[in-house]
Amino acid sequence: MNGSCRPFSPPRRTRDYRRESDALPLPPYVLDSLATTISRHLPDEYVVVGEESYEDDRRYPVIAATTAYIEAVTAYRWDEDARRLRFRCPACALWDGKHAKGCTG
Repeated sequence: MNGSCRPFSPPRRTRDYRRESDALPLPPYVLDSLATTISRHLPDEYVVVGEESYEDDRRYPVIAATTAYIEAVTAYRWDEDARRLRFRCPACALWDGKHAKGCTG
């Protein structure tokens, strides 16, 4: 069965998407994450990047992780030059597992 995806540009925050009149139900893991991130004052873990629809009228939200959340809970940082997330040592600030001499990180 063929489906199509309607992308959202820009992606919609999960808390905003839930309030839309034509919004689809979000999966339980997204709702659990939303409760956790709100209570811990963290950035949203997920965003809705689009909706998939199928010929038999089934529709599903397309969920993606946010860079802001990944940066808040890990040592990965967005590298603008490489245009991707990369591991950055919190102690010496070198990329991808490389460390300065004497680094304890």
